[in-house]
Amino acid sequence: MRDASRTGVAVGFFDGVHVAHRELLSQAAAAFTFRNHPLTVLAPDRAPLLILSAADRLARLRGCGLDEVVAVDFTRELADTAPEEFAASLLVLAAKFTAAGAPRVLCGPNWRFGRGGVGDAALLRRLGAEVVEVPFVEYRGEAISSTRIREAIERGEMEDAAAMLGRTFEADGEVFRGKGEGQRLGFPTVNVRPDAVSGAERRVAAVFRERDRPEREREADHDKRRDPPRAVLRRVEQPRQHRAAPDEGEQDRQGDE
Repeated sequence: MRDASRTGVAVGFFDGVHVAHRELLSQAAAAFTFRNHPLTVLAPDRAPLLILSAADRLARLRGCGLDEVVAVDFTRELADTAPEEFAASLLVLAAKFTAAGAPRVLCGPNWRFGRGGVGDAALLRRLGAEVVEVPFVEYRGEAISSTRIREAIERGEMEDAAAMLGRTFEADGEVFRGKGEGQRLGFPTVNVRPDAVSGAERRVAAVFRERDRPEREREADHDKRRDPPRAVLRRVEQPRQHRAAPDEGEQDRQGDE
């Protein structure tokens, strides 16, 4: 049973559902997020490779002890919504999960919303909300963020990525046939096409086959007998040398991470 002190709605994109996200989520009864990253609409050429696929992200959010996870598509129409209109809809949702008093919204210090990304905690307070701005959680003296974790993965700094995620980095994906070079060298490998991973597509990792998962987990998942084989990548090594997507700013903060 959820702790009665957890009340209100946590808002954000929550890519990776990392340590800082879980600090925020641990104080809320529900979460509001977008299925797709806002930059896929606002600036597709700047949209980052994500740590988690949408399905995995929503599954991890549901695993945080919340009563409900509300996910909507980020569309051009939503991007053009006036901040006051977006806030009014959010407060209706927040009121549903607030035990008493003003609708409670929990967010990070830099969360923004509405047309132009000008909506903020101050606006929500003016509209009657109780807003809890959860401070940044730091790792090695700097704030933990999805962008920082993506950059760590890009550089192959997997211990740092795992510390900020609060778990071993994994990437679920479809198995496909390669050139057989590993087999010829005496080191047979499995080629996995990640569903969504920042910079892990061309690296070597420990691989866990779908059949290696506990039977109860496989039974709870959808029937994969007619789907391509799948596997999970862990402990990724040998990074490619290129830059991660830049941090989001201004209007992009509608998907605050």
